[in-house]
Amino acid sequence: PKCPNAEINKEKINYSIFDQKEFQLLQMLPNQNIINQLSFRNQVIFEQRFNKNTICALISHKLVVIQQSSFSNCPNLVYIKVPKCKIIESKAFYLSHIISYIDCRSSVNIGSEAFTGCVALNHINCYDVEEISPCAMSHMQALISVKFNKLKKLAKDTFKNCFGLQYVECPEIEAVDENCFSG
Repeated sequence: PKCPNAEINKEKINYSIFDQKEFQLLQMLPNQNIINQLSFRNQVIFEQRFNKNTICALISHKLVVIQQSSFSNCPNLVYIKVPKCKIIESKAFYLSHIISYIDCRSSVNIGSEAFTGCVALNHINCYDVEEISPCAMSHMQALISVKFNKLKKLAKDTFKNCFGLQYVECPEIEAVDENCFSG
């Protein structure tokens, strides 16, 4: 397996590879003390293909847009930190094996099926999202809670088949489309 469509504005992204001990620490994210213990050894350039044994994280303080299908079907992507990212396009992380955490705190738009099928992902920091497209977070079975501070409308099938979802906080919500929580 590899990241078949991975290209983000032709900018090189810092990936890091972790040993087994660090991988266990990564599963405890977003604990800041854990982040400080990780080495983040930059050893892989963005264009590298990944095999099933590669454990990687994406950290970029420059990335503004994650393009359509950029990380679809990516294996072992355990941690994403893109604090300045404004747009996550359709299927950006579709069926990727994100294990622990995504920090996209500045994102204002999440495209359709952006996180669909990320069955192990349990935490997303997406507080500033203003627009979310249909099925954006469907089939995320480990997702327990999510908070959107600015979102005014939940799109159709946003949380379809999110069986573990217990809590959604949207203080500015004005509309909820049909089947938003279906399944």
